[in-house]
Amino acid sequence: MNSKIFGIIVCILLITSYIAIAENTEKTSTKSSFEKLSNASFDADTPIWVVGNTWRYKIDDLTIDYEQEGQYIHVSLLTDKLELKVVNVTTDSYVVEIDAAIKGSGNAYIDLGEGPYNITLNLNNTKLTGTIVFNKSDLGITQLNPKLEGRLVVKINELPNVSIPISIPIPLFGGSINIFTNLSIPLTIINFPLNVSNIWGVPGTSISIDGTIKSPYLNLLDSLNRRVRNHWNLTFLIMILIMEIYGEIYGYTIDEDVLAAIKEAAKTISDILFDILPVINISYVLTNYMQIGNVFETPEIPAILLCESTEDITVQGNSYNAYNISVIGGIGNIYFAPDAGNIVKISGHFKDIIPFVSDLNIELKETNYQP
Repeated sequence: MNSKIFGIIVCILLITSYIAIAENTEKTSTKSSFEKLSNASFDADTPIWVVGNTWRYKIDDLTIDYEQEGQYIHVSLLTDKLELKVVNVTTDSYVVEIDAAIKGSGNAYIDLGEGPYNITLNLNNTKLTGTIVFNKSDLGITQLNPKLEGRLVVKINELPNVSIPISIPIPLFGGSINIFTNLSIPLTIINFPLNVSNIWGVPGTSISIDGTIKSPYLNLLDSLNRRVRNHWNLTFLIMILIMEIYGEIYGYTIDEDVLAAIKEAAKTISDILFDILPVINISYVLTNYMQIGNVFETPEIPAILLCESTEDITVQGNSYNAYNISVIGGIGNIYFAPDAGNIVKISGHFKDIIPFVSDLNIELKETNYQP
């Protein structure tokens, strides 16, 4: 069952919402410690967070790219406020809440062997919430659990044997996309204790994805589809009448072969909707419709990060003493400020170290963290 456009749309929404949370940690404060700046042997230990610690970031660019043979997905997101707040501290973990209003757009091209699916996606004033779970020992990410609410517009530019563009608004007000992501090995970006001249890599891991998509829109679609299935003959008769009227207006005739193909396509789509609605199970769609499974492997990348120096950095009008961590080859920089308890700036092209993420520009606006 490869011709599953609804399954493909779900996958795009999933990746959109997954990638929209693939940022890491953040931090900041307004302390100037000249002694730390001049002491190259200073070790920065893993910061200790407490319930209530908050970091607010601005994201000017978050570009997500995923490519395989015959398919690609490109998504660009931005937000004026991404807030991370520690809401729980356990024996070995920090639970951090996410709160952001995001805008963005995307494009997907997928060819499963029967012809291309070319789809564009727009998000406007979409709300991103959820949680990230970090290890206390090294701030490695063990879980990503985003929740996306808002309004999406999906435009189908190309389908196998179909050349008419179709716009599909998908309102999620009153509904949500809930993603649950577990990492078999925590994703660690900072190697503590941190010191100038340290070199380290990023561990490989397995990322399993599950979750649901709920919406009154999907409930209505499910109800309509069930009624149609109970009255197939009447439904097809109405379809034929509409197409004949449409043909007379525009001067063409629909032959029997075309009608048979439309009938078969309508039946296939109805079967898919009957199977996945009203609550869409993301893992089920990825496995049974996309046929790519819900577990994604990311390789280990050794010796990719280098702590070059400590320096003063100004972000969003605030100054910090920070470690400048470069991605080898100069593809980007990560600035970690001990007095902020987290990263204060990330900029560059990180496709080789962060799954799916290509371009990233994040700056800390404010924090209440105290060392």
